Amino acid sequence: MNGLELCRRIRERESIHAFYLIFLTTNESKAHVVQGLQAGADDYLVKPCDPEELHARIRVGERVLKLQTELAQRVVDLEEAMQRIKHLQGIIRICSYCKKIRDDQASCPGRSWNPISPIMRMPSSAMASVRSATNRSLSRRWMRR
Repeated sequence: MNGLELCRRIRERESIHAFYLIFLTTNESKAHVVQGLQAGADDYLVKPCDPEELHARIRVGERVLKLQTELAQRVVDLEEAMQRIKHLQGIIRICSYCKKIRDDQASCPGRSWNPISPIMRMPSSAMASVRSATNRSLSRRWMRR
């Protein structure tokens, strides 16, 4: 197995961890450089190489991997935030005194308040929050008596 095939096989594997592949070879033809990069190498060096250049390219690889890891974490954070937003979009405004629901879509200037009972029967991911908020509000009113 040559270096190109090894590079392809490494990239084909599903891996949890990111890695940075530097192709180090004696072949310096442009066609071979292109083949190495197309096979999945992140960088390419021709032997014999300068040790300082190799160390510099390794540091570049470390920066790239750090950025990839940070980006992946931000994607996870954004997906979690989207789930929370979807949940919060289902939360309904309830009057703490009369236990009616505010209808923000109502055409009247003062908006309207509707009974909660029809809404409580609706399936929703946020209904647990609505029920919890209603129960807390009822508990507070009961405790004040």
